[in-house]
Amino acid sequence: MNYLAHARDHLDQPYAVAGTSLPDWLRVLGRRHRIDADALKRDVQGDSDSPEDRLRHGVVRHYVDDKWFHVAPAFAHVTGVITKRIRRAYPDPVGTPRPRHIRASFFAHVVMELLLDGWLIEQDPTSVDRYYKALDAVDEVRIERYASAVLGYTPERLTELIRGFRRYPFLRTYVDDHEVCRRLDQVARRVRLPALPEGFEDVVTWARDVVREHAEVLLTEPPA
Repeated sequence: MNYLAHARDHLDQPYAVAGTSLPDWLRVLGRRHRIDADALKRDVQGDSDSPEDRLRHGVVRHYVDDKWFHVAPAFAHVTGVITKRIRRAYPDPVGTPRPRHIRASFFAHVVMELLLDGWLIEQDPTSVDRYYKALDAVDEVRIERYASAVLGYTPERLTELIRGFRRYPFLRTYVDDHEVCRRLDQVARRVRLPALPEGFEDVVTWARDVVREHAEVLLTEPPA
């Protein structure tokens, strides 16, 4: 799941929204910055409604979502068909034993998650406004203090990242295929992959209809 999908049920609770976003913010800073969600689940302090408790709730919600989402049959199906479409559009040179020049499964996963946020915005255009309004109401220094407490060290540049995240509200662009490709290129650079091949926007346009068709199932948590 991406930012809006994680936060969609908490848009009236600013610190819960920030909590659902915090694991991804930390991942941008470095993959080693991972919160122990199981420890947070055990660390329940009564019925407190403090910002820190809301942050904890949001972080736990993020990891619970990821746990079921990435093993759901709908996730495997949708990422599978997008992966096949990418490989058909960009076949490897003859003699290549495994896909090398484009990480089809990686991009299929990211494309699906960005377009799923785009679908949520299509269904309720106010949702992305409410998401950013919630983040405007939180104190990034308080979030950094919370992250430091649960990680056991202070993640550098977290406050700066949150400020930049609010200043450039790129989730709003996920309804536009060209802008989705720009975001994919940014992701590729961050993980040191080559830029998207020419014409990839056609894949995104095709994939958007696939995601629309399966969106409700993708966002439905299976019964325990």
